[in-house]
Amino acid sequence: MKGNTKAPSVAAKGSAPRKGSRFSCWASFLSLSAVCTLLTAFMLYHALLTPSRQYQSSARPAAQAVFDTFNFSDAVQHLAKSLRIKTVSRTAGVVSHPEGFRELHKLFERVYPLVHQHLERETVSEFSLLYKWKGSDPQATPSLLMSHMDVVPAADIDLDKWDFEPFAGHVIEEFIYGRGNSRLLYML
Repeated sequence: MKGNTKAPSVAAKGSAPRKGSRFSCWASFLSLSAVCTLLTAFMLYHALLTPSRQYQSSARPAAQAVFDTFNFSDAVQHLAKSLRIKTVSRTAGVVSHPEGFRELHKLFERVYPLVHQHLERETVSEFSLLYKWKGSDPQATPSLLMSHMDVVPAADIDLDKWDFEPFAGHVIEEFIYGRGNSRLLYML
């Protein structure tokens, strides 16, 4: 070999590893474990024992007042009444029970008078309802809440599979039985 170059030292097969290499691996591992443990303990201490710095208002949110006056029993009865009305969807392009939709519209006016007093109502295609609730900020992004009022007809051959008549609207304990109760009708 020319010059002062040294060949890299290579341990022969079966020779012992360099002194201190195991120790340095364990020392690094233990140091890292200790740092992680201390960091976790510090975070837990602050999460559990430091008081919240969030603003605590003594005023109740306006929405809470609505829920305080909400009557769950009335809501269940309103849904049961709406399920008793036959709002069967179109068959061959014709509304099967137009009187059902008109009856449901009247029910809404009766049981939700404040909605009809404060919101703008538009009837679309004779049987659909569109309510507009204008906010105080015309620049705000609008929201859309939607549902449907129609149900598909219950086939006569399937009536024996029903616990109750499809348009019965029975309330038993916490269950309401009727055509449309688990679809979007409850959102109306």
